[in-house]
Amino acid sequence: MSDQMLERFKAAAIQMRFAWASVPAELEGKAKSLIETAIGQGVELVALPEHCGLALLGILARTHPELCLDEVVSAAGYTNLADCLRSSSPALKSAYEQVFSQLSAQFRVYLAAGTVILPDKGGALYNIAYLFGPEGQVIGTQRQTHLSPMERQWGLSWGDRLMIFETEVGKIGLVVGTDVYYPEVSRILCLRGANVLIHPTCTTAYSQADWMRRLWREIQANQVFGLESALVGGLFEQPCHDKSAIHAPLSMTAGNDGLLAAAETSDSEEVVIAELDFDRLQQAIDEYPIYKVLNYRLYERYFPKIYGLQGDRGERRG
Repeated sequence: MSDQMLERFKAAAIQMRFAWASVPAELEGKAKSLIETAIGQGVELVALPEHCGLALLGILARTHPELCLDEVVSAAGYTNLADCLRSSSPALKSAYEQVFSQLSAQFRVYLAAGTVILPDKGGALYNIAYLFGPEGQVIGTQRQTHLSPMERQWGLSWGDRLMIFETEVGKIGLVVGTDVYYPEVSRILCLRGANVLIHPTCTTAYSQADWMRRLWREIQANQVFGLESALVGGLFEQPCHDKSAIHAPLSMTAGNDGLLAAAETSDSEEVVIAELDFDRLQQAIDEYPIYKVLNYRLYERYFPKIYGLQGDRGERRG
């Protein structure tokens, strides 16, 4: 790989079925089989789903596959998820980073490895997305900045900064979980220069209407590429259902539907692959230059302290 950003490359949004791991090797093997499918087609950027790191809690309970999250926490001897995560965090963090560092290095790929819930030094819990580089290094992490009612019940805290990560496969912004429902998150990442947004997601109720008001909407609003990777199967009391997809501006896609590729089902494992062409993206930006008409003063006035925008001015190009 060169030191400069690639003009075009293939990316994969992996739709993965959740399964508890009684040892780290079980999660590694499951992810490896899906990543191998992508690598076989020349992919250089892979995105995994939200909460895939929670599979490692199965180590605590030596759990049965059919148990939901609350049952695993109970089987591990804890009365709530927050206490379980705080107590197990050193082992959980080490296993998660080891598994996905090894996979990214083995396949020489950029790997957005879904999310894992970890505490900071003060004990506050965050849903955190990781981005690994092709040498196995941690390029960066992004904490979720908006929480669902369920995540508040879990005892999670919200992050207060949005970061972009400059790589050979684009300037990447991670839109974690429910952050996708808050348009200012994606907009600020793009104002800071992101041209690829990655959304690891996990939901129990898939619908076309909800799907279109998530990353699809943000890609059209910000003229960037988007990878949406969904977790399916059993994690909560109700199964997870969703569809992974790779998005682009409408003018770049067949039928002007904003989709470069999408999963066929909402409940099975799939590897969704598409080529990201930054020359074509630039043509779309030039044809409809929305960033020339944005109210930058509004963002500079209301969001700098919240999202770390000090000194950033949105010069957006593919």
